[in-house]
Amino acid sequence: MHLRTPLGLALRREAWLALLLTAAGCDPALCLDPDDVAAGLGSASAPIVGGSVDTTSRSTVALLLTPPDGGRALCSGSIIATKGSRAYVLTAAHCVQGAVDHVYEAVDWRDCEAGGDSSKCFASYQVVSWVAHPGYDGETLANDVAMVTVEGASEATAVTPALDDDSSIAAGQVLELSGYGRTYAGPQDEDAPFNSVRHKVSVNLETKTSQWLRIDASTGETACFGDSGGPAFAHVGGKLVVAGVASNADAECAVLANYARVALVYESFIAPVIDADEPDDPPPPQGGSDGSSSSSSGGGGASPVDPPDASGGSSPVGQGGSATAPDAPDGDTNADEVCIPLTLKCEATPGPTPGHFAAMVGAMALVVASLGRRWRRRRP
Repeated sequence: MHLRTPLGLALRREAWLALLLTAAGCDPALCLDPDDVAAGLGSASAPIVGGSVDTTSRSTVALLLTPPDGGRALCSGSIIATKGSRAYVLTAAHCVQGAVDHVYEAVDWRDCEAGGDSSKCFASYQVVSWVAHPGYDGETLANDVAMVTVEGASEATAVTPALDDDSSIAAGQVLELSGYGRTYAGPQDEDAPFNSVRHKVSVNLETKTSQWLRIDASTGETACFGDSGGPAFAHVGGKLVVAGVASNADAECAVLANYARVALVYESFIAPVIDADEPDDPPPPQGGSDGSSSSSSGGGGASPVDPPDASGGSSPVGQGGSATAPDAPDGDTNADEVCIPLTLKCEATPGPTPGHFAAMVGAMALVVASLGRRWRRRRP
């Protein structure tokens, strides 16, 4: 895939982004691939792992987050219902433990940021509130499901309803995974291109357990970091529905991926959140897993979508996952299959280091070189 933007423009955008990220104390090596900068590309060209660019699953959205420990993070989600101008996004509970800053619908979520192609941003939603399942367990990842309410829906908003009964889902069922996550399996590769493009892949369900729809990642087709909260679509009764929510996988996205079963929490959690919300009323309290105010967002949960900063809004997010691995979820997981949440994170460091200053010099050099080439081309 090639971005239809002038090489110089793309280069300057990414170089400034690296510069500002570095100044903010975020290591751009984790967030931005130098080869992408040099080539003027803003996203990966490789096809969710083993898949292809997803231009059709418009109900799949990107969530830009501020985790409780700071930095920036990325999750995916799916719009499962609308009510007036409100839309309801289904995602993972571990994605909403900090603040939900932005919800974007675009093939490349960077097109919804400053410097992107706004004509390709289908929607930039204002975040109203979010709530995790009250039974969510951060250690076992049980009930890893959450709802995010956003403002800005219209008749054009794409919706894929959540599945309320998965009794017909069984091993062998074809599922379509969709999300904005990492596009390769294996150890973290700091030289791999950063992906911001929605991808999809069709897989066969390996097992339906007491909690999970389990995917065999050894096939080379699976979810990975950044796909957290994203949907596993299924055709049930002739209709496309969201049957699972991406939750966790092994550390290299090479053994298995677990999707929380949506039907298990539909009546007790999902439907009540939608039914209780009245768009004409004042927004409900915003906050974390228990509905209380989130301290990471200044005591008020997610604020309305604020104007992006000069670096292009939310900083890109790294290729890694959680720094800690909870116990293997579900009793039927093998002891050596310890899984971690599929969130994509960019860790913020305490402050600039000599390495940061060196990176700043390099980023400035890229900007100067880019501007110099442009000036030379314009000389008579």
